[in-house]
Amino acid sequence: MSFKNVIAGFALALSFALGGIVAQPQPASDTVVADGPQTLGGCIRLYATGPEWHVDADHWIEGIDPTVDPVIDSSGFLTFHTIEKNAVVSISPSPDETLTARGISVGGSNGSYLVRLRFYKEGVGPLKLNNPAHWDYIEGEFSNLWIIVVQDGAWE
Repeated sequence: MSFKNVIAGFALALSFALGGIVAQPQPASDTVVADGPQTLGGCIRLYATGPEWHVDADHWIEGIDPTVDPVIDSSGFLTFHTIEKNAVVSISPSPDETLTARGISVGGSNGSYLVRLRFYKEGVGPLKLNNPAHWDYIEGEFSNLWIIVVQDGAWE
């Protein structure tokens, strides 16, 4: 581990220990949930016909409307919207064992309602899911992407 990584890790740990020294301004909103962290998430199934929320007795969804499936935007990102608008604490897209066996990883970003997910394939690089050849890398009857979004309902 490099000295730079050690210092960065120490600074991050110190900021958590001190309770976050720097306050970030939050935009006003009338559509936020109650104060405190809210955990949202669910499972996106990446079928050959396109992405869908996978909801059944074993797969639940929270904070996202399951009747509005994720879409692929013009930049090739997989996107969806949360029900409530809140400050983002963390987003964790997690490819299942089917996707990781294919060398797929995913990174996410979130702003208020919109969540954007970028897929990467080992040896290929960033995938543009609006390219059928790139979609073929991830689609499948059992290809799942698990999503966790932690938001804070403390906006005033």
